[in-house]
Amino acid sequence: MPQPDPPGILIVNDDSSQLGESEEYYRNLFEEARDGIATLSLDGRITNVNKTSARMLGWSRGDLVGKPVAQFLTPTSTMLIEDRSRKAQQGETVAPTFELELVRKDGGVVPVECQLRYIRDKAGKPTGLHGTYRDLSAKKERERRRTEFIAMLSHDIKNPLGVILGYTDLLLEEMAEQGRAEEKGVLERIRINALTVHCLVVNYLHFSKIEAGHFTLTKESLLLNDVVQLVGQRYETEARRRNIALTFALQPDLPQILDDPLALERVVTNLLHKALKFTPEAGCVTLRTRTDDEAVVVAVVDTGPGIAAAALSDLFQKIRRATTNGYQEGMGLGLFISKELVEAHSGHIDVKSTLGQGSCFSVRLPLGLVPPTVGAPESHAPTRMVMAGKRSA
Repeated sequence: MPQPDPPGILIVNDDSSQLGESEEYYRNLFEEARDGIATLSLDGRITNVNKTSARMLGWSRGDLVGKPVAQFLTPTSTMLIEDRSRKAQQGETVAPTFELELVRKDGGVVPVECQLRYIRDKAGKPTGLHGTYRDLSAKKERERRRTEFIAMLSHDIKNPLGVILGYTDLLLEEMAEQGRAEEKGVLERIRINALTVHCLVVNYLHFSKIEAGHFTLTKESLLLNDVVQLVGQRYETEARRRNIALTFALQPDLPQILDDPLALERVVTNLLHKALKFTPEAGCVTLRTRTDDEAVVVAVVDTGPGIAAAALSDLFQKIRRATTNGYQEGMGLGLFISKELVEAHSGHIDVKSTLGQGSCFSVRLPLGLVPPTVGAPESHAPTRMVMAGKRSA
């Protein structure tokens, strides 16, 4: 059984006369606690559990005591414990609170928030482990329903927005042919705002899934240039209407990567939408790709007002605003989501900016991230991965 990180250790003095309270008092605290509590030997065997733990798992105390705790963990949770143990043994700091999945007697899975600490004797020597387990089933169910509602709502909003954008494009073409400049300008403002709302809706959908830990990546072999060109073509008309030059500087023959094409489209879309939004008329936005050691890089470069150096460190935080020369960013979800999606691919996103000259957002995606599934032949078939949410408990 892997041992937890040393911070916040529980010291149990085995001299009962110095405890200051009766043994009965501590027994009641243990038995009547609302959270599950278990004590383990250093080799990972259960030495005691309270009533809440037994009820949570559907086993009697006699069924649990003496069994390896790994017997009641999902394989993923077992791997997580082993990873935490390895990091702790290497001297890395490991958060004392984390999430696990316990397996009930009936085979059901119980998501729990776990805190694991050492039990030590008077000399400070570890003699066992003390774990508390808070059932997160109700919380997870609420998050699932919330995510489903947001997905349904987003879908219902996106459809009419798509229709609005489609008809607006048709009317804009008609106005341009007839030279009706004033009406054309009104339609362009309608289209710009509809496109912004569409982007916000999609970003909020991604945001809610990321926060709930329900965002799924579907990885497949792809060419980064294809993704960049697809997104760029969608915004060419928008760039023309804003009188902004949209150019491509794509390195040919980029190696294939194993990533989620829809997630990467969202990243490039967010960066390009932001660049076009803040680049003034007669400016330029460039989409670039290149190789960089064992990675491919996509960069979105603009000639906008730039971002103050003091604001760069907080730029990718959610619900933040960055003020530029006379411009104020939106709520920050686009950049936050882009960072989360890039990091889910084990990549990195960076920004360089100079006031009065513009900004460059770069996304670096490593090559060959995903090993073949254990026991399966190597192939380029889509690989589904779930990105866990990052909210602290």
